Parts: sequence; C-alpha cells; structure tokens
Amino acid sequence: MIIRYNNYRILLLTALALCASPAAAENIKVYTGMGLGGFSVDYGNDATGAAIKGNSTFGGYLSIAADLNPYLSFEARYGRSGSSTLKRNGANWAGHSVTIDGLSSMLIRPQFPIERYGHIYALLGTSSGKLRYTSGGTEKTTTKSGFSYGAGFKVHIQDTFSVGLEYTRYTGKRNFSGNQGQISGYALQLHYLLD
Repeated sequence: MIIRYNNYRILLLTALALCASPAAAENIKVYTGMGLGGFSVDYGNDATGAAIKGNSTFGGYLSIAADLNPYLSFEARYGRSGSSTLKRNGANWAGHSVTIDGLSSMLIRPQFPIERYGHIYALLGTSSGKLRYTSGGTEKTTTKSGFSYGAGFKVHIQDTFSVGLEYTRYTGKRNFSGNQGQISGYALQLHYLLD
C-alpha cells in the first residue's frame, strides 16, 4: 500500500512541478476522454505448470489528461472490464473467470507531434488493478499495483476532438495462487479538448 501511494504521489508532484510557472500554465491543454476495447488478464502458470490466461473481454476507462507542452502529457484514468472466462493451457476452463473490478492509472506520456494532424506517444507510469477471480461460485479479490507502459497514436479530427488507438500493459506481476495477473489492453480512444 505504501509503495502504491508513493508511486502516485511522485507522478502527481512531477506533473505539478512541470506546470507550476504561470507561463507554462497558459499553454496547458486539458482533455477529457474515454477508451473502449479489449482487456485481458494473464496469470502465468499455476502450481502444476499449466498456463492460466483470461480471454480478451470488453472494458473501458474514463480519463483526464493535460498536454504540458507539445512533447509531454500527463494522464489519469479509471476503468473496469466485464467478466472473462479463464483458459487453462489454451482451453476454456469451465467455472473459472476473472473480472477487472477497478483499474486506476497515473501516466506520463512522452509524445511526438505529427504537424497539426496528431501525435504518436509512449506511456509510462503506475497502475493499480483490482481483480475478482471466481471459481465454482467462490470469489477471491485482490488489488495489486505495478509499472505500466504502452504506445499509441491520436489523430485530430477537429480543433477540440481527437481519436486514437493504443496498447497498454498496466500491471506486470503474474502469480496465479496469489490472484496477481498481468493486465493489458487495446483501446480505441476519444478525446475532447476543454476550453
């Protein structure tokens, strides 16, 4: 819990420091947005060596982002997914499923503008995911944090509206017995520039 709190605090303080001067604040662009797509959980191997992985399932998130300058943005997001049947060694595992009950992220986005058309970008930061594992009517819920990274692009459709596509690895640690899964997802994004 202390590690998760410190990761969020460091990212937040970094973002605030970057936009602390009045001159910098005038140039900050704030966006709201959402992402919809496929999310999956990979548990790695169980005690017998069998690979345990969830099918990709529909999920989404809401976000708020600030372009601090043309090359750096800061984003916070929160989302969740539907229930996904687990696979054991590639075959559906009846009665076993996982749901992402909550996924919060604080991300720094180094980006490269492509003239006035949009950006390509990387994502770096930290995420906390709450996983609910169900087996034969019994549920087990855990919340774990981890380093996040990803990449994507967005295209400006109008001055205030953009669309994008990205891949993000939200958490990385895999441990089936501890209900720790590697959360990743592809998402189609919609962003709106606030005045």
